[in-house]
Amino acid sequence: MNNRYAAGLQLIIVSAIWASTFVFIKEIVNELSIFLIVSLRFFIASFLMAIFLLCARKNPFKKSILKKGGLLGVLLFIIFSVQALALRHTNPSNAAFINNLFVIFIPAVAYFVFGNKVSCRTFILCLVSFLGIALITSVDSSINFGDIIMLFAAVAVALHVVLVGKYAKAEEMLQILFVQFLTIFGLSTISFLLIDASPIVPGLRHLSVIFYLALFATLLGFFLQMKAQKVISPAIAGTIFALQPFFTTILSIIIIGEHLTLTKVLGGSLMIISTALAGR
Repeated sequence: MNNRYAAGLQLIIVSAIWASTFVFIKEIVNELSIFLIVSLRFFIASFLMAIFLLCARKNPFKKSILKKGGLLGVLLFIIFSVQALALRHTNPSNAAFINNLFVIFIPAVAYFVFGNKVSCRTFILCLVSFLGIALITSVDSSINFGDIIMLFAAVAVALHVVLVGKYAKAEEMLQILFVQFLTIFGLSTISFLLIDASPIVPGLRHLSVIFYLALFATLLGFFLQMKAQKVISPAIAGTIFALQPFFTTILSIIIIGEHLTLTKVLGGSLMIISTALAGR
């Protein structure tokens, strides 16, 4: 199979997995601190990755690796934290729509910050994908504090995707992933202890969701992302990641019986078309 098609398929799988996390996190986020969830998720991922690196005799503590992985980890921690804060001040539809502005921000960040060339075709595909997002999400026309800070999360997502594309070609890919996970674990643990500490002990249901997040959404998801972005540009990766609202809608229809509307069908079709064309 062509490397680009294989990489595109990997990112589609990642998008589907990450979309499913919204459904699972919703089940426990009102019962556990978001910082505790993130801390446990990335502790498990860091622990398993550390065992693998130890067996493979790969050293993750070189200065260049710490710098790259640390920066990615800080960005992801900002994304998780800002998204959680924004959801307390805006509705989920607005949050999903604004967060997915990253599909537009990625080519802008790639060009203006890193000087990467972005073709007119790629930019048009990003716009088509964004139009699909606008149709598939129901947006409240009023603007509030949550909407504004979610905009910062969208910029951070764009910067993270561009940096992953930059670092993915490095030989120390797995070590960079480990440092990224370890950084998020450290920051989320400190935040939990200082800001949001609670005496609630996670139950079996909570832990099953956290293990799913750690194994599939974290270890598998970020590994496939970095592997795929070796051959796919950040802008094209962004159009594929923008499928997350599409997958979330499908899961909502299947699991909670959400109604399928013509607007959502049209929006989903535009997103699928832009993704298919991006792979050519």
